[in-house]
Amino acid sequence: MAAAIGLFTYGGMRLDEYIESEKPILTVIGALLGVVTAIYYVIKDFQRK
Repeated sequence: MAAAIGLFTYGGMRLDEYIESEKPILTVIGALLGVVTAIYYVIKDFQRK
């Protein structure tokens, strides 16, 4: 879970730096996508058992 959230957040931070954004919008979006992805895989794993 932490890896997915961290990876997406890092990607959002890098994109914010690349486009020279004043507000960390892509960082927030990346973090949220990481949380959604992590929750999806946890639910998918529990359904398998």
